Amino acid sequence: MPGTFNLSGFNAPPKVIINKFSEGGVTPVAIGTSVSVFPLGIKMTLSGELVAATYKEIINVAGAGVLHLAFVANQDATERTMGIKIVIDGVTVFDASCAATTAGPDVGIAAIGTFDNTASILIPASPSVPFNSSLSVQIKSSLNETDNVYLGCNYYTT
Repeated sequence: MPGTFNLSGFNAPPKVIINKFSEGGVTPVAIGTSVSVFPLGIKMTLSGELVAATYKEIINVAGAGVLHLAFVANQDATERTMGIKIVIDGVTVFDASCAATTAGPDVGIAAIGTFDNTASILIPASPSVPFNSSLSVQIKSSLNETDNVYLGCNYYTT
């Protein structure tokens, strides 16, 4: 269904998000260091305690808004896989995990955003991804661990 404000539907919530990482098993990429991504207004949230291979919800928003960027990355070079799941208005639009990596820190996969090879950082998606009633962003690791994985995210509510 087209969006309310335009015929292209860019302001309608997605049913699925397809990108380089959406099929799963892809080698994670260098997201950029914390210093390089902070100017973009990205909020970094440490995972807290994670149970191996189990998603943990990091963001839960009730209401409408727009998601600009979402990725999961590591804090160290310990071997692990990482995953990110995004649920918009009750529909899982992205759910993928990367291949195992020993590279790090700040290596991961992006659900929303574009990698800028010139600047070696992720930049917000264009157009951004809207949600009407709810947003849930969850991350996981293949290990039982605490605060060694983080979510990078940028969104606003309306």
